[in-house]
Amino acid sequence: GVATGLMRPIHTHDSTGELHVEGPCRRDFTLGEFFQIWGRQFNSQCIFDYCTDKGKLKMYVNSIPNNEFENLILKDGDDILIDYKSTA
Repeated sequence: GVATGLMRPIHTHDSTGELHVEGPCRRDFTLGEFFQIWGRQFNSQCIFDYCTDKGKLKMYVNSIPNNEFENLILKDGDDILIDYKSTA
């Protein structure tokens, strides 16, 4: 989300995994928008090329199971864990 002369509303500054939301207007931003900016697939069926036809995909927000996946509205301080386990 950060490149020379460009900073997208959702981005990271380093490898910590912390997302920064700095949009030009106040609105809700979703986790799916971050993955779109990143150019990666993410929804309830797949993360990157890892899909539920060959594994299990779960998401937790603040250690609580969550099924919103790409529709999750990003909130300050949320701890998001996306867990994929291959069954193959």
